[in-house]
Amino acid sequence: QVFADWINLLDLTLKYSNKNPLTTDYNTQVTLFATGEAAMMQQGNWTQVQIDGIDPNLNLGILPMPITNEPNDKLFVGVPNYWVVNKNSQVKDEAKQFLEWLVTSDVGKQYMTKEFKFIPAFSTIEASEEDLGDLATDIMK
Repeated sequence: QVFADWINLLDLTLKYSNKNPLTTDYNTQVTLFATGEAAMMQQGNWTQVQIDGIDPNLNLGILPMPITNEPNDKLFVGVPNYWVVNKNSQVKDEAKQFLEWLVTSDVGKQYMTKEFKFIPAFSTIEASEEDLGDLATDIMK
């Protein structure tokens, strides 16, 4: 049943999406949304920087995926990216030092929150709603 519910959501998405959904790439999808040509998109808070670059005054929010006809106030969330060090890298130590710097230095923390709009994974990184933008703020509620 769960698989069928996801198929129904896909069918619904295709029914109400743009005329050529298979030719719409990520950039086009976000641009259509940010310019008001699309009412909603199926993405996450990682789109905040691109949206702000097009229209920083949009009032944005996140809504739960309507997988079934049952009431749902839960968000399906995942980590938008992972940063890893390749075990075969010739510069493993430097890569580890960079990641450590990113989460401990003031400049690194500023980039993670104010520039990239990442929801901090560490309690030692503070971020305001203004830093993160509407989407991340809505997810964290």
